[in-house]
Parts: sequence; structure tokens; C-alpha cells
Amino acid sequence: DQRLLENGEKGPDWDGWDPNLPIVLLMGGSQGLGPLWKVMWTLQRSDLALQLVVLCGHNDHLYRRLKRREHLFHMKTTLLPFTEDVAKWMTRATVLVTKAGGMTTAEALIQGLPLLLVDPIRGQETSNADFLTEIGAAEKAHHAEEVVVLIRELLSQPAKLETMRRASEQWRRPHAASQIAHFLLSL
Repeated sequence: DQRLLENGEKGPDWDGWDPNLPIVLLMGGSQGLGPLWKVMWTLQRSDLALQLVVLCGHNDHLYRRLKRREHLFHMKTTLLPFTEDVAKWMTRATVLVTKAGGMTTAEALIQGLPLLLVDPIRGQETSNADFLTEIGAAEKAHHAEEVVVLIRELLSQPAKLETMRRASEQWRRPHAASQIAHFLLSL
């Protein structure tokens, strides 16, 4: 199943993926920051029936550590270093587990992807997390074990996931960059 994206490109190769199981996308922004290691292993040890995609960004150390332990994974898991194909992975994900960075959360809003925000960094990320939970597009988790609890809740409540998708879509601004550029040029 290689679903076509809005721009006509194909998404990632989905051979071997179970279309009946949810896909949880784990990200730590382009730098692969945040509690990715702990969240990934907590999910691996859980009894959740799901598939994982872990985008490690530029965190080569994390990517290599996970790759060396890939034989220990009990659920279908794809590990990737930095990729330009984030939007393609987001098209298929059921939920995104990430820190509350601006670029990642903006991409998720554009894709209508429900967010599970883990331990936001004080400052801008805390503000982003507060805003996204207030509008209903995200849930917040303070630690890896809470991620498992919240994913279990979300996967058992398809209506809530759909409400989160709609909230994301309501606030997305896919053409914001060009609108800002046009505004600045008009000044």
C-alpha cells in the first residue's frame, strides 16, 4: 500500500507492515533529542499491539545504539537516521510521540496527526505543548510509562483520535510561509 501524497509522491515502502495495526511514530526533532531511547524501550516492553517508526534525526549515537539492539525488538520497528521524508512517515502514522518543538508540531498539524508530547523543554516547548493540548490536538506525558498509558487510551478510543485529528486540521496553516513572505514583501 503506497498511498499517494498530496503532491503526487509515493509514501515509504509499506511492504511487511500490518494494515490492521496502528503505527506510532517517535521523533525527537531533527537532532533526535528528548527521551526517545526510554520511550522506545518502554513501548517495546509493553503489551501494546502496534508498529513503531523511530526517527533518530542527526543523533547518530542513538541510531547506532538502537540498531545494535534491533534483534531485541518484539514489535515491527523501523529505525531511521535523519530523513527528509518526515511528512511521508506522518501520512501513515496513527499518533506521533515527540517533544514539542515548533517544526515537528507544525508538520504534525499540517498532516492532521494526533500528538503525544513528552516532557517538553521549558520555554517555547512548554508553551507549544500547552497550546496544542488546549486546542485538543495533543496529550501530554511526563515520562515514558505515561506514554504507554496514553497510547493505550487513545488506541481504545477511535473517536478521541478523530477529534484530535480534526483539531489539528482546524489549526493547520500549510501555506503560512508563503503568506508571511507575501505580507513582508507588501510592507
